[in-house]
Amino acid sequence: MARKKEPQKLEAIAEAAITCFTDLGIRRTQMADVARVAGVSSGALYLYVSSKEALFHLAILKVCGPVPRQPRPSLSPTPA
Repeated sequence: MARKKEPQKLEAIAEAAITCFTDLGIRRTQMADVARVAGVSSGALYLYVSSKEALFHLAILKVCGPVPRQPRPSLSPTPA
């Protein structure tokens, strides 16, 4: 039976990632650090993110919000 992902856990993981990346830096932060701060096991952390890079991406999205999709500018001829 597959484990169910809980939205509040993802929120806690994102907050923990921000804390760890801020305190330790990206290179020194380990997945186990984030799991400990988030209050989940290291194995459970991988239910929510696939890698440290994905975790960093999650933290960036939490801080900055998603990138809004902008409509493509219409191509118009250059005025003479």
